[in-house]
Amino acid sequence: MTAQQQPIGRRSLREKILMRLAALPLPWWRKAGTLLGLLLYALAIPRRRVVAANLAYCFPEKSVAWRRAVTKRVFVRFGQSWLDRIWLWHGDEDLLRQRLIIERPESPWDTAQILFVPHSMGVDASWTALTLLQEQPLVALYSNSSSAWQDRWMEKGRRRFAPDGALPRVGSAKAVVRSLRSGVSVHLSPDMDLGAKDAVVVPFMGRPAATVTSLPRFSALGRVAVRPAFTTMTATGYCTQVGEPWWGYPSGDDVADVARMNNCLDEWVREHADEYYWVHRRFKTRIGDMPDIYSGNQ
Repeated sequence: MTAQQQPIGRRSLREKILMRLAALPLPWWRKAGTLLGLLLYALAIPRRRVVAANLAYCFPEKSVAWRRAVTKRVFVRFGQSWLDRIWLWHGDEDLLRQRLIIERPESPWDTAQILFVPHSMGVDASWTALTLLQEQPLVALYSNSSSAWQDRWMEKGRRRFAPDGALPRVGSAKAVVRSLRSGVSVHLSPDMDLGAKDAVVVPFMGRPAATVTSLPRFSALGRVAVRPAFTTMTATGYCTQVGEPWWGYPSGDDVADVARMNNCLDEWVREHADEYYWVHRRFKTRIGDMPDIYSGNQ
């Protein structure tokens, strides 16, 4: 049963308030998100330093002024996307259909596949769009945050159009493989630094980065193809572009396969630098003589 189908009498007061707020015009939300982002930019100094360090490491050819401006825009995008969850998870379905667009490739998507969905600011919008507008069943992995109430809200929001679609990241590997083999596609975001376990060091934005091997591993175990799916913010909402399958993937060489994934992501990041999730310590795992770029940011 989706939130739209749930009887009014069973909704909490908070849900009723959020549903009313969700109906506000998008420009209002984006302005409120801008204010939230600028506030976080001013107050979240350690996280601001992480973003600045990531950008300096990945864009050394850019000027200090350019990186400072992008750092501020990253926080603005973060604030906007965070507040957009209110209308994504509580807005009327007709409103969502107006604000969410999926650009599909020519090749059909009628069998189980893995969608490589990197951590852009629109990652939650992509999930809502795909579970609402795409007929292919879908599951996704999620990680818990440090806030219990936020975890409950996020999990409920992500189950809105896919009641059985949210799987915890830890301990769900077998469930992912079963889903793929039973015809269910997987929304996968394997571009974060999760440590050295089950990871290889390959270039990301021209820099060595520990990257998990879950994409080629699940592709091989599930015997399915991989497609990239990138989501960008627009003046009218979000646009998710689903690409063509990566033929010959996986190749059996984890290093080459993960490098191919990162290379695909590089191209998108260079065009949308302010929409990538730079607030994460993407280069925190250091191996050998790799430099610690976050020294002093703890």
